[in-house]
Amino acid sequence: MNHHNYARCMSIYWDKLIHIESTHPGLLNDCQKSFMDIRRTLKPFLRAPVDLTLEQIINADAASKASGIVNATNSFPARPKWSITHSLRTSVISTIMEFCDIKSTNDIRKDLKQSTIQKSTINLELVMQLIKQYTNPFALELSEDHLYNISKGQSVNVEIFQFLSSVEIEGEKQRELLRLD
Repeated sequence: MNHHNYARCMSIYWDKLIHIESTHPGLLNDCQKSFMDIRRTLKPFLRAPVDLTLEQIINADAASKASGIVNATNSFPARPKWSITHSLRTSVISTIMEFCDIKSTNDIRKDLKQSTIQKSTINLELVMQLIKQYTNPFALELSEDHLYNISKGQSVNVEIFQFLSSVEIEGEKQRELLRLD
């Protein structure tokens, strides 16, 4: 794993960001005009947003051409790298936006589209139906002869109930046998 190199690069990046006005005079003014990207040449079409560049680095570990968090979570090497750097990446991007006096606003137009509202309503109804199918594992009227799964609210089968119910007694018997030997 390359964690130490990630930490080293992020701290160098952070140091350069703190001293940006002295090392790159005028860059702050450019940032305040709301362009925030990385480019390796002077050609404007080769620019990439900072967060996209960081995501692409992580996706490279996922060995997938597809982007996004789903592919990173499907790849074991990409998961730790994403997890370890996520809070720092968020902090860096937030600090850059604050430093450049750029306000981040949520765009709710997509959520207000009729098709999105209908899809969300259908999904909500499905979730409500699923919740109704499960038993409240804390309900007082439940039988004490059953063991209920807290996350699902479903009763476990008899073998599991008997095994888990007898663990303490069996453990005590085994401890006594061990002490006698």
